[in-house]
Formats: sequence, structure tokens, C-alpha cells
Amino acid sequence: MATAVDERLATCTNDPLSLPARLPRDLAEGIGDGLDALEARLAELATVRDGWADRRRAVADAVAALDPLWAQEAQARDEALARVAVVLPPPSDARPALHRRLAALPMTRPQAAALAALPGLDAGATAAADALRGAVERATGVTDRRAEPAGRFAAYRAKALRLGVSDDPAVVALATQVRALLSAPRTDLQALTPALVAYQQRVNGVERRPA
Repeated sequence: MATAVDERLATCTNDPLSLPARLPRDLAEGIGDGLDALEARLAELATVRDGWADRRRAVADAVAALDPLWAQEAQARDEALARVAVVLPPPSDARPALHRRLAALPMTRPQAAALAALPGLDAGATAAADALRGAVERATGVTDRRAEPAGRFAAYRAKALRLGVSDDPAVVALATQVRALLSAPRTDLQALTPALVAYQQRVNGVERRPA
């Protein structure tokens, strides 16, 4: 904005005849908006400055809170990987960078650079926490999906017995395949899902034997 003001002052001083049709208010066009934006930004920085100690402490707490979230995510991922044959890469660890940025901020008497940096650090800590919570949800979702096919298989085994088709050769073969996949140390959900669907379809499709 200062550049725009300097350019307009230079034009008025050095070449006023190039602006014969412009009124003073025309030359000030847009500068008022810039001043409003600047004023809002200064007010925002003043708010950060006035509450610096509390806000810095709150951001430090947010950064520290990432440690238990990181541990929770690691545990959820380990549990999922122990039960399901799936790729679950760990999330990127934002904590070292956030700690470095936090350490660079003074405890008191912040300068302009620190005032401008604190909101960004706060946003970074929030984004890192959201990413870790999302990773926890993905890992626990994988573990939950591992439990669901076992329940479906048990329900269809009961249905096969009820319909009298549990000894049908195709039903037996598909049940054996599903059982082997379920009992594997790490379940292959990509193989289990179509096998279970085939078993269900066979149970539903076999004609009920007469009593």
C-alpha cells in the first residue's frame, strides 16, 4: 500500500498535467480499503501481543498434546497390522518442526516476527492433531472390519444348518476356505471378502433338502 501511495504522490508532483480529469478522491481510490485491512491486521497482532503469555502457553500445550496422540496412533496401527494384512504407513511426524518453531518464540516481549508466527504455529499444531486422529480412525477401522466378516460367517453357518445345506460339497468347500482365511495370523481382507460373498451366495442358492 505504501508503494501505491508513493507512486500517486510522485505522479501528482512530477507530472500533474497527466491527470487533468482526475479528482483528488479518484487518486485515493483503493487506499481506504488497504488502510482498513492494515488496521485489522494490526488489531489482530495487538490481541496476540496483549495475551502473549497465555496464548504461547496454550500453543505449547497443544504441541505437547501431540505426544499421547502419536502413541495412540502407533498402538492402533500396530493392532491393525497384527490382525490384518494391510499397508498402513505411519503419518509424518510434525512434532520436531513444531518444537523448533515453539522454542524460537520468546516467553515475553514478543517482536513483530514472533507475533506473526504464533498463529501459524497454533494452526500447525491443530493440523497435526487432526492428522493423527484421522490416522487412529483409519487403523481402528481396519481392525473393526476384521471383526465384521467373522460375525457374518457365523450367521450364515447357522443359516446353512437351518436350511439343511451345511453338508453340500460346494458349501463345505467355501466354508473351509473362509475359515482358513479367518484363522490366518493376519487376515487378508481382499481375499476374505469375495470368499465370504461366494459362501453366502451358495448358501442362499442351494435348494433346501426335503426333511
